[in-house]
Amino acid sequence: MVLRLGFIVNPVAGIGGPAAFKGSDERALEAADLGYLPSAPEKAGRFLRHLKELHRPMSIRIFAAPGVLGADETRAAGWKVGTLGADMGLHDPFATDAEHTRQAAESAIGAEMDLLVFVGGDGTARDVAATVGDAVPILGVPAGVKMFSECFTETPEEAALLVAGLARGFQEGDRLETAPAEVLDLDEEAYRAGRVEVRHHASAAIPRSPRIQSAKCPTCPQDGLEEAVGEVRLRMEEAPEGLYLIASGSTTAALKSVLGIDGTLIGVDAVTGTREGDKVRWQAVATDADATALERLVADWKAKDAPAALIVSPIGGQGFVVGRGTGQITPNVLRAVLPDRLWPIATIGKLGTLEDGILHVDTGDPRLDRAFPDHLRVVVGLGRERMMRVRKSSPLPRTA
Repeated sequence: MVLRLGFIVNPVAGIGGPAAFKGSDERALEAADLGYLPSAPEKAGRFLRHLKELHRPMSIRIFAAPGVLGADETRAAGWKVGTLGADMGLHDPFATDAEHTRQAAESAIGAEMDLLVFVGGDGTARDVAATVGDAVPILGVPAGVKMFSECFTETPEEAALLVAGLARGFQEGDRLETAPAEVLDLDEEAYRAGRVEVRHHASAAIPRSPRIQSAKCPTCPQDGLEEAVGEVRLRMEEAPEGLYLIASGSTTAALKSVLGIDGTLIGVDAVTGTREGDKVRWQAVATDADATALERLVADWKAKDAPAALIVSPIGGQGFVVGRGTGQITPNVLRAVLPDRLWPIATIGKLGTLEDGILHVDTGDPRLDRAFPDHLRVVVGLGRERMMRVRKSSPLPRTA
């Protein structure tokens, strides 16, 4: 048997991340005008190329949405392509919208796809799941600004491994076993206003596999947060003249509050300090900064021979340190702080929500992923750290 694989790409997914827009809906052109690019085409290419390497001879037939919605990337990766829906002449990614995604997803039902793979974020997942329901199993390749839903793999390579394994099972006559999953999304307007409002939008059927990422933990145990924040503040006070980039989230928001910074809950803020007697006065040099601003700040501080550090908190339930909701933090910024000036912070309770007890990174640069430390020390209290293993989003060996 041949696995009939539907394939849809949201061609502008991810473009809002480096622009600090917290999402790409309705702001893709604005982000493009600032010089930013979507991450979806690159992530789609990684998935398709790795799948092609993994599975020879092919027992997969791909039916892709037309043009920039999937067919272009599929052909570029060397696949023969069947069309999923009518060819609408879609060659401009910024001329596409959610309705095109829904039309392609609806075609997957009529074409009796065994699995529908989409490349995007929670907004794309919402459109796909609302259209197909449980009529066709779905699988998400992460390429958006945020991925709260339970239908995504951790990386494009993991998605390729999963699909290759399914195709091998189809050859041997196995059935595709599915599990129910929640499709969630943030209210982007509320998110941009600093409120985290996660809503259930649809239910879907997904392949039953340990390669599917866990859902984000919306509220994590906060016992011990004050002590963990206090430890990071002490470290900052050792070199207050440095540049400190403080990433998004409620854990890091507590640090911003202790420093007296009117920062953002969902953005990256840059602070520096001035010693005044026995105390340090902290001030923001940038709030809710985009990727360009952060890269410029880091370069300026390095030119002054002053230290730069990045303070992040892993996502509860998922464990991502970078690669989910951190599009502003580019590989250039990470290279400037690795390995000793990347400071993760979390409570013991939050680390306890990680299903596999492992931190994850997906920097967007496979070479940087491979160079990432194998372990990170996470600040969990005054004078206390926990060593955590890191799983990296680098291309994987040929095995499924």
